[in-house]
Amino acid sequence: MIPQERQISEQLIDDKRIALVSFTGSTDSGRRISQKVAHRLGRCLLELGGNNAIIIDESANLKLAIPAVVFGAVGTAGQRCTTTRRLFVHEKLYDKVLHDLSKVYQQIKIGDPLNERHHMGPLIDQSSVELYLCAINELKQSGAEIVCGGHKIGEKGYYVAPTLITHVDHFHPIVQRETFAPILYVFKVQSIKQAIDLQNQVSQGLSSSLFSQNQQHIELFLSASGSDCGIANINLGKKIQEEAVKLVRMLGNHI
Repeated sequence: MIPQERQISEQLIDDKRIALVSFTGSTDSGRRISQKVAHRLGRCLLELGGNNAIIIDESANLKLAIPAVVFGAVGTAGQRCTTTRRLFVHEKLYDKVLHDLSKVYQQIKIGDPLNERHHMGPLIDQSSVELYLCAINELKQSGAEIVCGGHKIGEKGYYVAPTLITHVDHFHPIVQRETFAPILYVFKVQSIKQAIDLQNQVSQGLSSSLFSQNQQHIELFLSASGSDCGIANINLGKKIQEEAVKLVRMLGNHI
C-alpha cells in the first residue's frame, strides 16, 4: 500500500462517524484494524486470510479434481484469499495425484497476464517475492521436498515459479501461516476423518473443498463436525469447474 492510500485508510479506521468498517486483507492487518475500531466502539466486517484446503478422497473424479487444484493454487499467482494452499489426498490416489500435478505444473506458462498464452502472472511487488523466497528457504531448512518450483523467474519483474511441496510437517509454523504466493503443500491421508481434522487445524478458516463420490463422506464434510470454514464446496461449482477445465485445455492433455 502506498503512503497516500495508507493515510486514507487510517483516517477511515479512526473516524468516529463511520460506524462500520469493512476490510479485506491479511489476518495481521485485520486484527490491528479490529482493535482500533473497537477502541472507538465501532464495528468491523472482516474478510481475512485463508489457509484453504482441498480434500481428495479415494472415490474422487480426478478429471475434475486435478484442474480445480491447479486453478485454485495457481490462479492469480496464489494472491487470493480463497487460494488453495493445502491439499490432502487419500493414500490410494496420492502418487497419481502428485504425478499428474507435477506434469501440469511443468507446463504452466508464466509472464504478462494480459497475454492469453500465459497461465500465471507476477506477484504484486518485490516484498511479496521476498516473502515467497523466505518461505522457500524456511521449507528447505525444515527438510521439506520441493517437487516443482521454489525459485524466482528472471531478473526483471516479480515472477516466481508455482511450487509443490511434500514431506513437510502439517504443524510446522510455515504451513500454519498463510504465504500469499503460489505454494501448495500436498499431504497423504488415510481417511476422510483425518483429512477433515487436519484441514480444520489452522487458525484461518475461509474456504474448503472436497472431491468425492462417496455420499457419506460428503455428508460428513458438510455437517457440524465437518469443514470448519465459511465456504464448503463439493466437487466445486459449475463456473469454477468450467474455468479450471479451460485452464487445463490451455495446458494440453497432460492429465
